[in-house]
Amino acid sequence: MDQRTDVDQSAVRIQALYSPRADGSPPLALPGMLPARSREGAPKWEYSARQRMHNLLKPACRVSAAEERVLRDAGIPLVAREQGGGFTIDPNVTRASEKASVQARVASATNIAKLYGLAPDSERLVPPGMLPARSREGAPKWEYSARQRMHNLLKPAYRVSAAEERVLRDAGIPLVAREQGGGFTIDPNVTRASEKASVQARVASATNIAKLYGLAPDSERLVPPGMLPARSREGAPKWEYSARQRMHNLLKPAYRVSAAEERVLRDAGIPLVAREQGGGFTIDPNVTRASEKASVQARVASATNIAKLYGLAPDSERLVPPDMGPSPVKVGTRLLITRRA
Repeated sequence: MDQRTDVDQSAVRIQALYSPRADGSPPLALPGMLPARSREGAPKWEYSARQRMHNLLKPACRVSAAEERVLRDAGIPLVAREQGGGFTIDPNVTRASEKASVQARVASATNIAKLYGLAPDSERLVPPGMLPARSREGAPKWEYSARQRMHNLLKPAYRVSAAEERVLRDAGIPLVAREQGGGFTIDPNVTRASEKASVQARVASATNIAKLYGLAPDSERLVPPGMLPARSREGAPKWEYSARQRMHNLLKPAYRVSAAEERVLRDAGIPLVAREQGGGFTIDPNVTRASEKASVQARVASATNIAKLYGLAPDSERLVPPDMGPSPVKVGTRLLITRRA
């Protein structure tokens, strides 16, 4: 067999790789894909076709006219040889191993879309913009894979695929450019599901504090503006107990007022101070407290009563002459008066 006949036979064998088989099963190689170099149990003709295609990646080999027609029909990209004319197979052709990787990334993107309710007939399991927890008890395999993949995509060694990028952006997940190798990873500063629970807790806390001061719709004021409530109140409902405890915790430097709480506390006239470390605010330890308020109110009431004794309050009648101290004993409607020493 001369060289031309052998090359023509090579074209026939390559064509057979990309054609449906006699039994009706799919082709051995996908259009546009370079097959693996070998396959266990492959017949001799198939082995030869695979070897020939891998040889045609090398500049020293040249695609024959018959092979060129078959390869172009199979969607295999060709490039001109730098020397000697003719073509070789483009070294950047997608390979079967890469195809498996592409299929895996497409499956990954589909699974991530299902997590966020973006796939048809899927139920949202994770809020938009949130990184899910790494695992969930009882989760099906697809969900476990999606969660694991997203956590892997936080690492610089991993790269978001094109299919995953579209889904992640639709899900509101922030991406950052990789420093080396191009592409993107998930932003390590993405809000995580555990942080979301914390945010929700702080919003609930702010709502409860607003209710304490009558700042929430249909709420009754239980604490005067600018006053720190007592730590607890007998018979208080759970929300009120939580609000009181939270406010006392916010006196400590280890705690930080959330943005939602800050707005409510400022509206309630509660003084805040900047934390020395870590930023944010705490409640000013010098805030007036409910127990102090009661004491102040008692002293004010006492002063008013004394003023009435001496006729110094509006519409009051003098009962004690100036410079005289009243007797501590009242008989009937009259006071027994004693002169000061």
